[in-house]
Amino acid sequence: MDEIGRAFRGTSTAVILGSVGIDLRSCFLERSGLAETQVTYGGLGSLAHEVGPARMPTHPGTRPDLLASADYAYRHLTPSGFHVDLSAPQAAHDFAALYDRNGVSKCGILDVDAYGHRPACLRTAARPQGCRWSSHAPSRPVDKTERRSGY
Repeated sequence: MDEIGRAFRGTSTAVILGSVGIDLRSCFLERSGLAETQVTYGGLGSLAHEVGPARMPTHPGTRPDLLASADYAYRHLTPSGFHVDLSAPQAAHDFAALYDRNGVSKCGILDVDAYGHRPACLRTAARPQGCRWSSHAPSRPVDKTERRSGY
């Protein structure tokens, strides 16, 4: 954060925070010294998985020949392949315009509250059953002393 601040403080360069956490933007702004207009949140709107031996249903438009030769596959959860929020509106719109030129997918622009709900939605969507994928491991009771991650 310090180095990014030194490199871009006083410039028009925008920073897209591709992290998930509570109030990371405020921490980043304080530590980097960048202006609020330079920093917004952003992230992928897709889930990726190893292709391997898993036998998952394919979605319309999937080319089985390409999937069979791939190491990884991805699926967009929304029509947008990337999202930014409006915490720094000009940076968000400028980045979305640049991203949209790729010709493959679009960048969605979400209001700050809607973007903040993404981690909760991801947790639900990433469950294998939520994607109609078979579970990769048998269910087991969780030991009450075991620490579990958020994802």
